[in-house]
Amino acid sequence: MSTFKFATWNVRGFRDSYKQREILAFAQAQNIDVLFVQETNFRTPLDVARFRRDFHVDAFFSLTNARACGVGAIFISGRFRQRAHCTFGADGRMLFLDVYISGKRTRFVNIYAPVTRSNTNGFFKDLHQILLEPLPHVLLGDFNCVVDSQRDVRGPGRGRSTYYAKELVKVLKHLKLTDTWLYVHEDLFVPTRTSRTTASRIDRTYVPDFLLPSVVDCEVLTPSSSLAGKSDHSPLVTTLRGTPGPHNGNHGWRLDPSLLEDEHSVEQIRDRLRASLRDAPPMTPQVWDALKETWKAILQEEGRARKTRISAQTNELLRRMRIIRGADTLTACTRNYLDSLEASYARLLRLKTRRPLGAHDQSISPSTLDLDEARGNGGVQIAEVKRPDGSMITDSEEISSAFRNYFRAQFQVSDPEEAVFATQQMRDLCQYLQRPSEEEFSALDGEATMDELRGATQKMPPNSAPGVDGLTAGFYATFMDVLGDALLAVVNALLAKHMKPDSFGAGRIVLLLKDGAPPNELSSWRPITLLNVDYKIVAAILNNRIKLLLPGMISPIQSCDGVAEATWQKALERAHLASARIKHLDLTLREKALAAKTCICAFVYYASRIAVIPSRTVTQLNKLIGSLLWDDKPAPVKRHLLQLPENEGGLGLPHIMTMSKILALKTARCLHQATDFFGKGLLRYWCSTNTKFLDAERHLGPLAESPSPFYKTAANTKRMLDTEATECDVDKDPPIRIVEAITRHQLSPDEKRKTKRWRQKQVKQGHDLPKEVRDFMWKRNWEVLPTRDQLHRFGVVPSARCPNCRADESAHHAMFECLAAKPVWRLVAKDFKIRPPPSLDRNRGAFAKLVIACTLFVIWKRRCVAEGKKTPVRAAYPAVSRIRLMVWKHLSEQLEASGEEKFLRRWHTRFFFLKDGNLSMPITPY
Repeated sequence: MSTFKFATWNVRGFRDSYKQREILAFAQAQNIDVLFVQETNFRTPLDVARFRRDFHVDAFFSLTNARACGVGAIFISGRFRQRAHCTFGADGRMLFLDVYISGKRTRFVNIYAPVTRSNTNGFFKDLHQILLEPLPHVLLGDFNCVVDSQRDVRGPGRGRSTYYAKELVKVLKHLKLTDTWLYVHEDLFVPTRTSRTTASRIDRTYVPDFLLPSVVDCEVLTPSSSLAGKSDHSPLVTTLRGTPGPHNGNHGWRLDPSLLEDEHSVEQIRDRLRASLRDAPPMTPQVWDALKETWKAILQEEGRARKTRISAQTNELLRRMRIIRGADTLTACTRNYLDSLEASYARLLRLKTRRPLGAHDQSISPSTLDLDEARGNGGVQIAEVKRPDGSMITDSEEISSAFRNYFRAQFQVSDPEEAVFATQQMRDLCQYLQRPSEEEFSALDGEATMDELRGATQKMPPNSAPGVDGLTAGFYATFMDVLGDALLAVVNALLAKHMKPDSFGAGRIVLLLKDGAPPNELSSWRPITLLNVDYKIVAAILNNRIKLLLPGMISPIQSCDGVAEATWQKALERAHLASARIKHLDLTLREKALAAKTCICAFVYYASRIAVIPSRTVTQLNKLIGSLLWDDKPAPVKRHLLQLPENEGGLGLPHIMTMSKILALKTARCLHQATDFFGKGLLRYWCSTNTKFLDAERHLGPLAESPSPFYKTAANTKRMLDTEATECDVDKDPPIRIVEAITRHQLSPDEKRKTKRWRQKQVKQGHDLPKEVRDFMWKRNWEVLPTRDQLHRFGVVPSARCPNCRADESAHHAMFECLAAKPVWRLVAKDFKIRPPPSLDRNRGAFAKLVIACTLFVIWKRRCVAEGKKTPVRAAYPAVSRIRLMVWKHLSEQLEASGEEKFLRRWHTRFFFLKDGNLSMPITPY
């Protein structure tokens, strides 16, 4: 079995020749193929050349003037050196090495993260910007941080915050990377760095899901005695199954989309394409296939030329930066020049490793990427396959033969009578459809125009997977001015003369894993054929013509998903109308949340029972609800905290997407459990292999190759509930309660502490409060009032000085300690006989809690007036008068709403009495 063995090691200095010799000897003794090292401290190209000459090995090293920096890659055995390519980061802390493993190009990213914690997140954020190319990425090196301090640290740092690794976590999630040590050894702790007080695993290797089945072993080695004390790090070695170099029969070339974004390359290609057409004979299908081979060679040559050109530019920039950094001091002019060189190098590096642009030609940043999208790291490697008798196949040739025989049997017709019967059934089905007229048939077969050709090409995804020729739709769209006439001639030869190139029938068969199916079973895979783009253009032209006839043949209002796009648009229109009406009303936050659930989202929830709501619709609804709740201002509380019940500090506002998924799951289970549902067989068919969410056994009848989006969503939701809402009964519990349980499970420990504090504060305050006080007390309990200290922390105001006094303002200061608040509390305590601060929490009566809430609200409102007028507002008697009026008004409303008997049971106090059915107060308001 051929293996690839690589190691990462922080050598803590690599300029000493004796240390170099000992490390290379140790790596050779361990049969390591490639050694990735950190803290090499190489200064000049002469250091690299001397190392290669003395030890007769090929190696790449980043150059740096820093004291402890630099990374490198050394080919110990030379087996995987073929067609390897290396790129460096501008700061000497990154090295990108492209190596071919079993014919597939894999990018190894060797990093040495900064020791200074404040720079760690910025480093990984910059790294994320250049890891966007769709290739399998292996991330390794000295990270100088851990993802789980409880698991990866022993000593004083264990259990501490991992805030400085948050950007690293984003990289791992986006690229779907797995810690190799944890994959092999689970939670076994073996340190890679040891000091006098601390042991940690800061040296790690992350591999993509594509390479996980190839992982053979991962181990931490003990350096030889001659290297003892030379470094406080230990080498981490990973072994993969794989053969060196690209496969000789690898014909999987495809056009690099970045080539079409380079203006210089586009002009060079355009000139050469024009020359190839000028020298070509009259256009025929055979000539077209020959021209495509010529164009493929042109694109490959220009791709190599572009790569050489960019490498020369980056090397020149690195040389200039190295010269400037070598100076003793930098003037303002040289500092600006160095900054411009670093910016230019970063731009070239992103250009060299750039992710292909989307269909709308917009650049994509990591912050906008979907973490679950299909990426180069998201592939699945078929390492073993189960035979019908249950035995396993591990040999690659036997696996290919097993798949070939399986699908040959699937697509061959064994009984000719069965084929005749299927054809007759299709004719019986189509006989009731309206047939096009002769004129319409003639229009379908007519010659194409240049407008049709351009329209079909522009609507195709520019960088979608091409066929065997490797030419993408972006190639034809970019060079339509040169290739348009030739392509139109080939299309018309097929439409009018029924002559097609041989390449139209060539395709690449790709296996896709069915959702939820085990990857080691032959039936879990479905084949698709990737055809060439020129054939797809012809098919798109015909589809566009047929689309004009479909409304008359079938129906203009039918949709393949059951709910047409117009339905969701109608739901948005209803939501906007409801929001406009609600904004004219004076409602509290809880009342707005109730209106959002019952009015704005009502139609959406109704439609979600039979269809999957588009994410675009959910985004628009979330923006609409946020605008309604916070009056087009930023939300002071995180959105998922608003999904909690009202008694836990939330507003009971469920997550729209989660709510719709739960409704879909309830619908699917209800239909399956209904005894009189005659469509149960069709339901099981569209569920495909996803039957666990129905609590049903596997369907023995035919299954869909790809499950319906509706039932796929239901199955994924059931898996989520099994892990995040185990105490809920999906059939009996209301959807809103299930969403609340999911929200509780997803809260972080810090958020759980905040909700606990909110409940404790809520218990101490009254429930029946005036309308204008409720939102204020809700925000106060969440500690999100816009006090000066918080605004100063966010950089909104220049200082945290209180508007009514010279002290620094906090929420507690503004309510209790300020010169404008203390006299108000003294008068209120005297008039209403309540306990003033600091023993305020000892007031347990409903009336006392009402007075306290009104006092807090009035003090805060007068503080806001002082902030707005830029003048202190300290008069106490007007504040007390306002408090009395608020209490009087609220008690009058409570009397009218609840009646005398219930009112007196709750609000009985000596400060008011009932006379002739009316509320009377002995205290005269000011």
